[in-house]
Amino acid sequence: MSSRHIQIAGLAGILGLALLPLAASAALEDPLGANGSIQDLVTTVLVGGFFPALGIAAFFSVIWGAFQWVSSAGSSERVKLGKDTLLWVAIGLLLAFGSVVVLRFIIETFRNVANIK
Repeated sequence: MSSRHIQIAGLAGILGLALLPLAASAALEDPLGANGSIQDLVTTVLVGGFFPALGIAAFFSVIWGAFQWVSSAGSSERVKLGKDTLLWVAIGLLLAFGSVVVLRFIIETFRNVANIK
């Protein structure tokens, strides 16, 4: 590393340290609002991040599995590979949606227990 790169890195570090109090004084907003609950957080994470990523991954996996199956040219092991890919995509989707059902059941159970007290 040349001395010029070290000087630039040092200057950037000093500038970052100078701006640190400004960043620390920035107000952070509660993403759930004043009455946020764990259920709201879980729902936000699942609906906002997990399900779209899962949908995109499942879409491309189905396309890949179908491509493997269609392009097998009669090869029985390539047909099996394509079918297995599609099967595992379906199993993965079922497990993901099943985990949401279980998670909602657990959250509702804890919510009902908390309301009893």
